Amino acid sequence: MKKLWAPWRFKFILHVDKGECIFCTKPKEEDEKAYILYRGKHNFVILNIFPYNSGHLMIAPYSHKASPELLMRRNIRRCLSFCRFQ
Repeated sequence: MKKLWAPWRFKFILHVDKGECIFCTKPKEEDEKAYILYRGKHNFVILNIFPYNSGHLMIAPYSHKASPELLMRRNIRRCLSFCRFQ
């Protein structure tokens, strides 16, 4: 398998704060500063500021769990519903 190299991510790798969870801290910030594009009742949409490709979005629930499998089914459905084009 070839390694994916995205040199623009090097800044992130060098300066990552391993004690901070972006899914906990970013929703507390102002949308523009945190790159949050949309806030729903249970989920938010955020731009990845160090993407592998342009326009990479992340849809994240406000409910913080260690793994998606630990989310309640209704939260998973709500998160997946954000993926639909409307």
